[in-house]
Amino acid sequence: MAEKSRGNTMVEYAAFWIAGFLCRTIPLHFAYWLSLRISDCYFFFERRGRNAVMANLRQVMAFRGRHPTERELKLTARTTFQFFGKYLVDFFRFQRLSEADIKRLVTIEHPEYIEQSWQMGKGVIAVTAHLGNWEIGGAVLAGMGYPINVVALKQPSAKLNDFFQKHRRKRGMVVVPLGSSVKRLIGALRRKEFIALLADRDYSDHHGTTSLCGAPACMPRGAAWLAAKTGAVVLPGFVLRNEDDTFLMKMYPPIIPVEGMSQDDIQARINAALEDAIGAYPHQWFMFQSVWGGLSYGQSGKRETPHLNPLPQGERTRGNPVPPFKGCVIIPAYREAGRIGAVVEGIKSFVPDVIVVDDGSPDETAAQANQAGAIVIQHEVNCGKGAALESGFRAARERGFKFVITMDGDGQHAPTDLPGFIQAYTQTGTPVLVGSRMSDTRDMPLVRRMTNQFMSWLLSREMGQWVPDTQCGYRLYALSVLPAVASESKRFAAESEILMELSHRGVKIGSVPIATIYGTEKSKIHPVKDAFRFFKMMRQYRKRRSQ
Repeated sequence: MAEKSRGNTMVEYAAFWIAGFLCRTIPLHFAYWLSLRISDCYFFFERRGRNAVMANLRQVMAFRGRHPTERELKLTARTTFQFFGKYLVDFFRFQRLSEADIKRLVTIEHPEYIEQSWQMGKGVIAVTAHLGNWEIGGAVLAGMGYPINVVALKQPSAKLNDFFQKHRRKRGMVVVPLGSSVKRLIGALRRKEFIALLADRDYSDHHGTTSLCGAPACMPRGAAWLAAKTGAVVLPGFVLRNEDDTFLMKMYPPIIPVEGMSQDDIQARINAALEDAIGAYPHQWFMFQSVWGGLSYGQSGKRETPHLNPLPQGERTRGNPVPPFKGCVIIPAYREAGRIGAVVEGIKSFVPDVIVVDDGSPDETAAQANQAGAIVIQHEVNCGKGAALESGFRAARERGFKFVITMDGDGQHAPTDLPGFIQAYTQTGTPVLVGSRMSDTRDMPLVRRMTNQFMSWLLSREMGQWVPDTQCGYRLYALSVLPAVASESKRFAAESEILMELSHRGVKIGSVPIATIYGTEKSKIHPVKDAFRFFKMMRQYRKRRSQ
């Protein structure tokens, strides 16, 4: 696996190196033309990114009072992909900008805001977004003589990371890796320097929900926190592309922390600038992950989300209110001794109630689950995953739970993804949520990835609604939609049959991105047998529906 990862990294590095070489050597107009053609290909084949862009555009436009047709959304989303292709050409082509370059390429709207912020003497937090060409914004400030530190996402390999950071350093910027010590940023502000932050996507593990374009979204709060702590000025600004491929650097009035202004007040003013800029140039917002709705919760990881059951008033976490209902986790398990105890303990850090259904295991699965604090239900003989799920659903309903989250017992489902399911459910009300590993399939075995993609396509077509990873068993079900579901399939195919039955009844199914984890454990899925059972299930289901 490590060799494969290094191989993928080298391929990515070679691809970026070749792209950079071409962008710097061929004529600019031809580089732009080539980027448009490649972007069109990505738009056509990258379904997940295309759908996410369209969902974001729909929310932004609705907030501005516009309600575009699907055709209009697709055309605008295609333009977004094309503009992103041009952005990549600019990233590789433009190095350090001189004053003459700035005058030729960039028109600054309200340049006095930059100097006013600098003259305050407390450092400047420049906030921008994945909008237009944010990289040129940092180069412009450096070209104007301001000391600029940019916070940048660290790439997965040192070689690839050095490749990107070298381009930024050539533009006169000091690169601060995302996740570095906060003291380093505070030190830069105390030296009266600029620090630049992207304010439209949170890469940290401490997500907070705030209102953006009229709907809850997980947004980074680092800029507001730094401003409240240090008194530094927050300066919103965005570099937008003009039709002739020059740029408008649109500056907004400085946000000056004063006595009585809270962190939330500062964040609200940052969001107002984001809403105005993104709303005016939605086709230049390069956000290829859904910000609102079923996929609006960023990357998998810990989120600022409460436990399922109410905590004492003084112990409640900040952010969303504690939901006034109960849920639990159900784990169908077979031969999971040696793993199940750690899995249960990890889950109980987020969800206090765990039901383990031991499906006739001949080992110590039940005893270890019980010792870890789980409610244990035992089958006398192995009946299959579908039967184990039915037993778990019945036990959860008898105990008064309102929703359940199903997980596997082999450790391939990360407990840190639980808050994402809970937050999606409490904020959107979607009664069924299926985990999706399709956002990062690098660690997924090739055969399994191809099988999942094919079966997800086939099942989604049958259901009439798109579910990107129908074969994932990490799911949330509202128990109110499950009473009428009586799966005929008792093994792995049962999970697919449940989705088909729910879709037939008109139940909406959403998705939540989760981590992709594969260890050394042997999969209990038998490709040939379970593929046969899957197609047999589909044939029998169609037959029953036609009767």
